[in-house]
Amino acid sequence: MRKNIIDKAVGAILMPYIRIGGHMTFPPPLLSRVRTGGTIIKPRTAKLEVSIQSVTGDALFYRQSTVKADSSKEAEWAAVAFGLEEALREGQTAVGIENNSLALIQALLDPDATLTQPYAREYRREVYGLADKIHWTGLRWVPTPHIADI
Repeated sequence: MRKNIIDKAVGAILMPYIRIGGHMTFPPPLLSRVRTGGTIIKPRTAKLEVSIQSVTGDALFYRQSTVKADSSKEAEWAAVAFGLEEALREGQTAVGIENNSLALIQALLDPDATLTQPYAREYRREVYGLADKIHWTGLRWVPTPHIADI
């Protein structure tokens, strides 16, 4: 007999977004949620996925792309940059980026952190540049739910 999903706790308390760029100092009351993810689908090729929920919540955009990447970490960096590009293309002015890579989130929150990989330095510079084009850009870590927890 299948256990009822309601009986099992599946949620988590999400942390607030932390500002990484933009013209505004304080977050606006409404943000566009930009969920990003990147995975390696074959050698040297990564699939990037971005889901954007607009500020009003009535529009949902889903985009996919492929890029050259040597690792899943590089794919995650590329996905965040791709997510910001797509948010700008869709005219979003206040953006909250969500990603499940804790190392990537930590590297973006600390601009003085030393990054050993050249691709990480390049993508961080690109993400900061894109974030400054938006009124307010925040970032938070969103843990990936395990299938067993659902």
